[in-house]
Amino acid sequence: MLSTIKNLKFTNIWQNFFYLGIFLLPTASFFGTLILLSCLIQKIIINKKSFFKDSWNIPMYLMIFFILSSTLTNYLFLPKLLNNVLEPGLMWLGLINWIPFLISFRGFQYYLNSFEKRINFSKYLLSGTIPILITGISQYWFKIYGPFSTLKGMLIWYQREIGPGDGLTSIFSNQNYAGMWLALVWPFCLGLLIRPKNIFKFFLNLSILTTFSLILILTNSRNAIIGYFTAITFVLGYKSIIIIAVLIMISLILGNLIFPLLFKDFMDYFKKLIPKNFINKFNKFGINNLTEYPRIEIWSKTLKLILERPIFGWGAASFPVLYLIKEGINNAQHTHNLFFELSINFGVITALIFLGFLSAILITSYKSIFLDKNNNKILNRAWFTSAFIFFITSLNDITYFDLRISITFWIILSGLRCIIFENSILKKNLL
Repeated sequence: MLSTIKNLKFTNIWQNFFYLGIFLLPTASFFGTLILLSCLIQKIIINKKSFFKDSWNIPMYLMIFFILSSTLTNYLFLPKLLNNVLEPGLMWLGLINWIPFLISFRGFQYYLNSFEKRINFSKYLLSGTIPILITGISQYWFKIYGPFSTLKGMLIWYQREIGPGDGLTSIFSNQNYAGMWLALVWPFCLGLLIRPKNIFKFFLNLSILTTFSLILILTNSRNAIIGYFTAITFVLGYKSIIIIAVLIMISLILGNLIFPLLFKDFMDYFKKLIPKNFINKFNKFGINNLTEYPRIEIWSKTLKLILERPIFGWGAASFPVLYLIKEGINNAQHTHNLFFELSINFGVITALIFLGFLSAILITSYKSIFLDKNNNKILNRAWFTSAFIFFITSLNDITYFDLRISITFWIILSGLRCIIFENSILKKNLL
């Protein structure tokens, strides 16, 4: 009995460490990552016998095999032309972006294997994101950039000065990274805050939801705004879009009729608030000028490179050099498509395994959550929606290489696996 109690306390300590790592991840990613890595290693050690049993892990191990085979092959036999312009060590360094995360898919499940644990994860994730909103406000309106350091330089916050046409970045290095982080967290924000229990929480939650929406839009990221409306549709239901649209129309009509002068001043301020560059990003895109879209040119050259070495690819970190060799006209550092990136780095087989795995877990979790009344909880919908947002936005951009985003993405996939497992158990009990 005593040993059981000690083991329970020990388990709770690691679970709390996991939550701490999630809370620190957005703003103190170095410490958050170290804590989460420690939690992961602890679960691998104590569960080593059962670690390889789940069939959902098979795609992970296949990917590891093909990634290692591709990297070794390219390291040994890549044409001399590329050996002269590429640093071979970068091929091995690029494995850090994938292999640890493929292993983490199983390890993080131990910290998410109950609805209560996933609720707590959501709360710590949202709480850790609040400072991102605050720093975003300080950057955009108060022109506070830093850098600010503490712990003898171990922790440094820095915000870029916002140039003409740029969006808000907060403490992220890129506006698209900031936008994607907010888009991933937005479904959980809706799931946690949309149903307040009293009038005080109503106004508090409303202020957080409004601020979150505004900061997300000010990142100037198209993918972020796509994720924003995707989350509203899936988390709250498609009817919510209609309701919101009707309320906006009624508000605009009434505001114009009852307070015409005040309404005009408000609309003028609102137009100034939304960056013109953000609207222009959508206006410039169309079927008539599709060939002028930079990604089309990048994807065209990417596909040619993939076809030249479809089995093993060209090795990690090879695309920027290859793109220049192929006389690319844009300053492209990656392929702007995560599956193309995997194909060019490690081969088509690796990319297809990953695409198949993501499709399978999204389809299965969708059925488990949206088509099952017993499992159709608003926070379960948030887990699916966050993963789905990452999937669809990864088709035209790559934000995966920001450590905070990649860690969160794999944790969300782990949570979806837990939801699928719980639903299968529930169905067996009901039979």
